[in-house]
Amino acid sequence: MPSDLRGLGTTVDLRPARRGRLLVPLLAGVLVLGAVGARLSDDADPPLDEVVAGDTSTIAADPVPDEPEEVAEAPAPVLPVLGRVGSLLVHLPASEAILVSYHEASFPEAQTVTPLGPLALNENPTRSLVSEDHPDGLPFHVQVSRGRSNASTSAVDVVLAPGEEVRAPVSGTVTEVRPYQLYGTHEDVRVELQPDDSPFAVVLIHVEDVVVRAGDRVEVGDVLAGGARMFPFGAVVDRQTEPERYGHVHMEIKAPA
Repeated sequence: MPSDLRGLGTTVDLRPARRGRLLVPLLAGVLVLGAVGARLSDDADPPLDEVVAGDTSTIAADPVPDEPEEVAEAPAPVLPVLGRVGSLLVHLPASEAILVSYHEASFPEAQTVTPLGPLALNENPTRSLVSEDHPDGLPFHVQVSRGRSNASTSAVDVVLAPGEEVRAPVSGTVTEVRPYQLYGTHEDVRVELQPDDSPFAVVLIHVEDVVVRAGDRVEVGDVLAGGARMFPFGAVVDRQTEPERYGHVHMEIKAPA
């Protein structure tokens, strides 16, 4: 105790002062801890309701499925003109052909087709031949006579490349699709169409992988079959493509039974 204080005879309690000196560092420590706690609370994840109401970048959204792309159906190709029977215009039964070759049909109901194109080869001089020019007409051949009474252009063989699809030569309705035995031995399929506004029937044989059935509506250029059928024997038309051989579609325009 200092002498000046003792001289006054006054007792001074120094404990409060010591408590004050002790409280200063304690208060400083509390302030430091408070600041640290504030920083820790700032670094913590915010409540979910604040995330939803504010920044949503931390929540993974469900993937949105892609909309299916619409694929436009390809229009039927424009087929070249082949010939006509009366007012019925008949198109090539394919987008392209290696050869168009007419010959005499077997049965009398087969109608004479007037080819609409230039004559490239005529091996049947025993029959009179009438053809007409057409801006879209195709060159054609006429095969040798088979000793039949029908006109030399009453049936036509359309030679197709492998993979070339068989298409509708007229617009109308499929009236028949049936298998049969060619020459009683070889499997084949016959497809018959009834053209719009015409009494005639259009018949195609030597086709395979047919994709239509009776009752179907078709337009010119619609696919009827996957291709022309190839047989194990040589056909007369093969002589005109030698040494190569291809499948061919046989087509006739018939009068109603």
